[in-house]
Amino acid sequence: MNIPEAGYCSGCGRQLGLEPASEKGTLLCPVCKQELAVYKDEAGSLFDCDQCGGQFVEHVLLRAMLDRHARAPLPDTAKKLPGSASTRASYVPCPECAALMNRKNFGMTSGVIVDVCKKHGIWFEADGLPRVIAFVAAGGLEKSRQREAEEAARLRREAAVAAAAPSPHAWSGGSFEPIDRESHLVELFLHLLG
Repeated sequence: MNIPEAGYCSGCGRQLGLEPASEKGTLLCPVCKQELAVYKDEAGSLFDCDQCGGQFVEHVLLRAMLDRHARAPLPDTAKKLPGSASTRASYVPCPECAALMNRKNFGMTSGVIVDVCKKHGIWFEADGLPRVIAFVAAGGLEKSRQREAEEAARLRREAAVAAAAPSPHAWSGGSFEPIDRESHLVELFLHLLG
């Protein structure tokens, strides 16, 4: 969170109003095993570790936060937050259920490594949540989804071409005769173009 004298959010650069007061929590930090402070919102809870700076955000609250930032982009000065890639190579348990969480690059291209519990939420290291919010506000998540859709379409096209092309050996009168695969692919391509 921010120091009391801060006028702007240290994570996203927005002007601060009143910060919500935390409540005493019952969950422990998966990294340093300290009690996590709880910040509640109507959409869910954010759990914050005062010692290591990590944060655990419930899925519903994270979705609401990201939707809000995707619709209201940040100023350009806040879009390039400094930060470093995670150096931790170990898996951490979910603070809620203690199952080991999966490590992933948020949005596949953000460079922010997060730990995901499918049931309960996502663990962000010290500067991870503000960097993810900046990534989303800069259009990174939308760009990642577009790249994923383009890649899926490319794979479907390649599969269709491969399925339409005959094998390198065609059956002809009881014997295999080689087919010139390159010329056949060119003919198929020209046919598809119309």
